Amino acid sequence: MKTALMFFSLLVAQFTCLITSSVAQDLADMIAKAEKSVVRIEVDGVEGGGLGSGYVVNEDGMFVTNVHVMAGARNAVAFFEDGTGVKITGTYVIDENRDICVCQLDGSGYEPIPFSSNLPRKGETVIALGAPRGLSFSATTGIVSAIRGQDEARAQMGRPDIEGTWIQVDAALSPGNSGGPLVNNRGEVVAMSTLASAGGRSQNLNFGISIEDITKAVNDAKRRRLLPFADGVGKIISEDSAGGGDEADSMIVRKPIPEAAIEEYVAAGREQYSELAKDIRKSAKQAADVLKGFKKGEIGGGDRNSVVVQRGRTKDKYFFGSARTKKSMVSKQQKYTDRLLAAREKVTADMTNDSLHAILMNNGPLLDGRQRNSIGFMKEGIVAHAYNDHDIIVIFEEVPYLMWVESTAGLAEGSYIDPAPVYVAGTETLQVPGSGSRSVTILNAVSESKIRKAIFGDNPTNLLDELDDFRTWTSKNGKFKFEAIFMKKENSEVVLKNKAGKIVKVALDKLSDADLELVNTRD
Repeated sequence: MKTALMFFSLLVAQFTCLITSSVAQDLADMIAKAEKSVVRIEVDGVEGGGLGSGYVVNEDGMFVTNVHVMAGARNAVAFFEDGTGVKITGTYVIDENRDICVCQLDGSGYEPIPFSSNLPRKGETVIALGAPRGLSFSATTGIVSAIRGQDEARAQMGRPDIEGTWIQVDAALSPGNSGGPLVNNRGEVVAMSTLASAGGRSQNLNFGISIEDITKAVNDAKRRRLLPFADGVGKIISEDSAGGGDEADSMIVRKPIPEAAIEEYVAAGREQYSELAKDIRKSAKQAADVLKGFKKGEIGGGDRNSVVVQRGRTKDKYFFGSARTKKSMVSKQQKYTDRLLAAREKVTADMTNDSLHAILMNNGPLLDGRQRNSIGFMKEGIVAHAYNDHDIIVIFEEVPYLMWVESTAGLAEGSYIDPAPVYVAGTETLQVPGSGSRSVTILNAVSESKIRKAIFGDNPTNLLDELDDFRTWTSKNGKFKFEAIFMKKENSEVVLKNKAGKIVKVALDKLSDADLELVNTRD
């Protein structure tokens, strides 16, 4: 009898183990399938860069994210789990009160994620998919804590303007999850993460807008025309951001940058124009050389996130801690090189507003950290430490600074930060984690919109961001589609230059409605 009981107990244990393993495998399979429809969004905005998440809802590339992820967008790219990047071409629906933005990807043939036909029940398991803090791709689980109507949600979130039905969850959410789907155990979307209440710090007070509201927005989008960023979401300045936008996640209280400091930076750029023009050409060549070195770099040496440089007489050699680190660094250097090459194209012998703008945003008068309340250009700044969501210790010319950034995602020790004009906000004594109390000079990044306003004034008629960078141009009948930069509008034609440097003229009546509308805003 005793032997029989032991044998029965062993069978029960084995059976329980099989069930647990099967459930875990089913969940893993569901997540793997759902993630094929999830994207990480990188936004180039009027107030800097940002990160967020989204999910594809039909084969033709319509997808959904949060308004605050896309707010202020000039350009944006969506990256899939396999690393493929696709340009986001515009938006259909912008519902700020529900934080729903229905957008469009370039191309077609995408795999959509299914929608649930009902609201989830309290206690039901939910899985949050997305790119928290830019770390693609992550999944966290939790349960539905409550379903809140708009009046109750307004009180809970402290947001009197919100509308719709909100799903309260205890799934761990972080900055970057914004716009990602909350799915049930069948892989169906039941809500969308917004981090509307507490920035992810209070894990039982995270909210997502409901599938009811999302479904209505998507159905509405099918009846609307595609709106370019410049005419819609690009005009929105959100209090939130894809990087979290929470001052409580920073040691630094960002202070307004005086207009006088910006005007002095622009004036210095005018005085040093000839010298800076030569320097930007040199910098573009150096960036291209580094990119070649990165591509030829070898794997091995140091930890997996490290980059080791072996200096040589004629050329440097690069060694990466892992293939993933190499891929990331090559991608980042490619973007920086393309940015400098595009800026070099705009820099002419005689100074124009366009050429001055290109220089000041890419290679302006250098930063002098001793000059409080001044602006200077910081290039080749190296990250020493990254804290919370927004703070980094950055080393520039062997001097450490504490700097506020949009997001610390991907900023590991030893990595470079994107060169940019920065404001010297002064020196403060702060409690720096791991270093105790110390005196630090504080830097704040200067937004491109502020530089642009100082150069062009309040009504810049000869500068349109969508046209000043390479973009995809499409014909009315869809027969041609290519990357080119806008040169000028000439009578009944638009003059473009492709990436090979070839000039192409296209009749205005052959352009797509969206392209034509964009060109006409130049007038």
